[in-house]
Amino acid sequence: MKFYAIVLAAGKSRRMGEGTNKLLLPLRGKTVIENTLDFFCKDERLSGILVVTSDPFIEALAVDRGCRVVAGGEERQESVLKGLALLDNDDYAFIHDGARPFLSDALFDRCFAEAKSGRAFIPGIPVTDTLKLVQNGQVEATLNRDSHILVQTPQGSPVGRLKEAYALVKEQGFFVTDDSSALELLGETVYVIEGSEDNRKITSPADMRYLK
Repeated sequence: MKFYAIVLAAGKSRRMGEGTNKLLLPLRGKTVIENTLDFFCKDERLSGILVVTSDPFIEALAVDRGCRVVAGGEERQESVLKGLALLDNDDYAFIHDGARPFLSDALFDRCFAEAKSGRAFIPGIPVTDTLKLVQNGQVEATLNRDSHILVQTPQGSPVGRLKEAYALVKEQGFFVTDDSSALELLGETVYVIEGSEDNRKITSPADMRYLK
C-alpha cells in the first residue's frame, strides 16, 4: 500500500474578502500554502503529494517542490475526486486542507498509525463550549457536547473506497463538506483519532490575526 497526501488548494476564500486568496497570505516568512506543502514534503513515508488548485502561482510553488498538480473543481468534493483519479484503488490517501498550515509531526504520526491498518479515519478535538440546537433563531435543545467532536484534516481512507463513496455522492446529488461524510453514505466505518488544538483552519481575517 502506497501513501499519498492530497492537498486541497482550490477554494475561493470567500470569507477572507473579495480578491484575497488566504493560501497566499504571508505566514512565518512564507505563504500559508508553502507552510502546508513543506510539512508534507519532508515526510519520506509518503510516495507522493498531489495538489489540487486552479491558481497558477500555487501551481508553480507545488511543481517547484516536486508535487503533482491537478486543476480544482467548483466544490470541495469535485476537487477531491480529481485528486483521487490520479491514484490507484489500492493506494491510501490523506486529504488535507491547504489552509491548515500547522499540522504537527505528532498528529501526522497518529494519522499514519491508523492508515497502516487500512481503516478510514478523521482527527477530532472535543467540543469545549456549550452546544445548542437552533432553529429560526431560537434554541431548540442543549446537546451533549461529550458525544460531539470538531473535525479536522488530514482525513484518511483507502482510495478505492473513497472513490466509491464520492461516486455515490455524485450519483445521488448530495453535497458533503468532508470526506468522512461521503464514506458514511457508503456505510463505511470511520474511526476517530485525537486531533490537535493547533491544527486550525484559516477561514477569516480574524483567524489570520490569531495565528500570527
